[in-house]
Amino acid sequence: MAFDIDIFIQNLGEDLIRIFDRSSKNTNHPDQIGRTKEINVTKQIAAMLPHGIGIGRGFVFDSFGHVSNQCDIIIYEKDYIPVFVQDDNTDYSYYPCEGVIAIGEIKSTLNFEQLSDSTNKLKKIKEMQRALDDNKTFRHYLSTLSVAGAPYEAFDPENKSSDSIFTFVFCNKNIVATDSTLIFLEKENLKSKILSPDRIYSFNKPTITKITTNFKDSHKLWSTNKANTFCSIKTEKFQPFRELIDDLTTIIRTGRTQKFYLERYYHTDMKMKLDLIIKDGVIIKC
Repeated sequence: MAFDIDIFIQNLGEDLIRIFDRSSKNTNHPDQIGRTKEINVTKQIAAMLPHGIGIGRGFVFDSFGHVSNQCDIIIYEKDYIPVFVQDDNTDYSYYPCEGVIAIGEIKSTLNFEQLSDSTNKLKKIKEMQRALDDNKTFRHYLSTLSVAGAPYEAFDPENKSSDSIFTFVFCNKNIVATDSTLIFLEKENLKSKILSPDRIYSFNKPTITKITTNFKDSHKLWSTNKANTFCSIKTEKFQPFRELIDDLTTIIRTGRTQKFYLERYYHTDMKMKLDLIIKDGVIIKC
């Protein structure tokens, strides 16, 4: 029998639906429900991504003193950056932003309040600053080499989605009307340029995607006159897991970042913060 990867990935998506439903019925503790779903989703994602990619949860921080809220899913270059683990509790892990590829919020049912909350949390991720000495120099994910590009290739996370951390929301059921979601994201995007989430995936609604001029995703929907606007993607069958894997694979292949230097984090306030964390019993995993 021939192996059909499309059917295989589709089945994984159907398995995730059952995981959402089963874990919701088996416990009355919302925190436990959410954590169970996050663990199962991360296992499914990890199995589909290239070697060298790690998946965890915790906090993202930069060398300028910014720290994110706690993140459900952190996808990162596990062979390139250290991970600082507080008191051997992996839920309180800290990831330098130069090696963070994507951040995801996991929801069972996405309502308007949760949409707003997730959007605000993911904004802080987009605001992380990767220290750079020269905007003509950049590094591709999973590479230790930096490339000096032409002027038009300048590293520009404020205007190029390929140069910022990819952010998404993944949910079982989206109860916010698609038009309402698009209007909300457009309004938020006017305030914050490209700080809105890149994708919102759900099993019962079309995927919401941010159209950009330079992130060449599999949907081929970007255009110069619609940059940083939003649209919904309707397919014959909603397959959010396959779409998520396709998008992550693309950003891993095409995304750009900066070199990581631990010494950049050892200065003024950030040095004091790291010293305090280490004194509290942090384990550094490389």
